[in-house]
Amino acid sequence: MTSAEFTHQLSGTIISSEFDEPVDRASVVIMNPDGTDSDLRSSSSSTGFYQVPTVPQGTRRVVVRHELYKYYEIEIFMSNSDYRLDVTLTGLAWSRDNSTAVVEVTSPTGRIWMDRNLGASRAATSMDDEEAYGDLYQWGREADGHQRRNSPTTTTLSSSDQPGHGSFILSNLGANWDWRSPQNDNLWQGVNGINNPCPSGYRLPTEAEWEAELQSWSSNNRVGAFESPLKLPVAGVRSSSNGSLSFVGLIGSYSSGTVSGSLARDLYFGSVDASMDSSSRAGGGSVRCLKE
Repeated sequence: MTSAEFTHQLSGTIISSEFDEPVDRASVVIMNPDGTDSDLRSSSSSTGFYQVPTVPQGTRRVVVRHELYKYYEIEIFMSNSDYRLDVTLTGLAWSRDNSTAVVEVTSPTGRIWMDRNLGASRAATSMDDEEAYGDLYQWGREADGHQRRNSPTTTTLSSSDQPGHGSFILSNLGANWDWRSPQNDNLWQGVNGINNPCPSGYRLPTEAEWEAELQSWSSNNRVGAFESPLKLPVAGVRSSSNGSLSFVGLIGSYSSGTVSGSLARDLYFGSVDASMDSSSRAGGGSVRCLKE
């Protein structure tokens, strides 16, 4: 009888180093000697617990994978007893905007917001206050530099959630007007959402939350947007097709975390009206963060 015929149990718990909480839906895989995945695997429960009941004795490589965390790999030796392996996963190292001052303001809905746009040096003193315009983000991207109004452009689409550069990615109809191909609807979803650019404890508002703010304005246009406690300026937009700035000083386009088909939902306002709208995910829009 060879040593490989003696099988033992691998178990443990998986926690997040960032939030010190159990991580569920992590996949624990015992690798084959040739580096491929074996059928010996387990998924972690809501308590972070996982259990692989039969692992051959000897040296084995264990890989832990999760969509929100960096992969964890370790080589272990299975001896004549069960093996416990507790794993701490590090969150994805996406960039948040930690340079914009966090000053809170409460709206008539009772929600707490930042008083300025991401990238702005101050809260708006007028609807066309240039120092309050801030940056223009492509929907779902992190604060990697692309949001700067003068960032360079590229026509190369990204196949991952973090392109790895600070260029503004141009797009077209063939790519669903998105900077990412294939599209990922799960970006910017909540305070711990992938690529959330807001400071810690803040997130993108949902479409419904923007709609509630809109209903509280004194008028349904850019005047009402500025006269609200949020003091929303007409910061303009950035074109998804050529990267040029458009309608600066005329309209506001504020992103939400909500998608609609291949597009994203945003709050639009101009001289005549204001409403929720669908826009290109590759277009640049303002971000105003909401406290969780």
